[in-house]
Amino acid sequence: MHKNLMLIVTLVLGLSITCWADIDQAQVMEIGSVNSLLLSGSGLIVGDSMNVVTGNALQQATSANGRVFTAQYEDATLMQSIIGAGVGGSYGVDQTGLGIASQLQTQDGTDQADQNQSLSAALDTQSAAVGGDAVLGTMQAFIGNQVQLALTPYSASVNISRTNVIDSGYIRRNAATTLASSGIQ
Repeated sequence: MHKNLMLIVTLVLGLSITCWADIDQAQVMEIGSVNSLLLSGSGLIVGDSMNVVTGNALQQATSANGRVFTAQYEDATLMQSIIGAGVGGSYGVDQTGLGIASQLQTQDGTDQADQNQSLSAALDTQSAAVGGDAVLGTMQAFIGNQVQLALTPYSASVNISRTNVIDSGYIRRNAATTLASSGIQ
């Protein structure tokens, strides 16, 4: 009786060790924002505008037999800021920002995982001024982080990426029409 039980336990354990599991994970996260400032008047005019957008995503998976574990995490922050001061005239600034984070991870349970990550940002600032004298300052920043992890009885795989993109500008305007733009893609 004990020999048969031992044979069954050994057979079950042996099969669970050799069972493979496929895990496929994909995630995409986008964060975007538009920030604007319009100053207009005949005397001293001062203004500022700021946006902060954040996002994060987490995926986890474990195979049916519990032998394979995978996880993906990503977070991102998009910051935009405009500050301006002038005497007379009209001044306008528009900022558009978009951050994209994507990850793909596959694990067949036998070898190292296939892991792909992408972090990108498109930041654009447009400004216009008519009449008067002014000083305008602008800043946009995208910060993104990604981590992927895959564990099997035979391997461990980790993939980490980080991106920082900063776009800043300074606009000095004297009594003539001024147009300026900056952008990063």
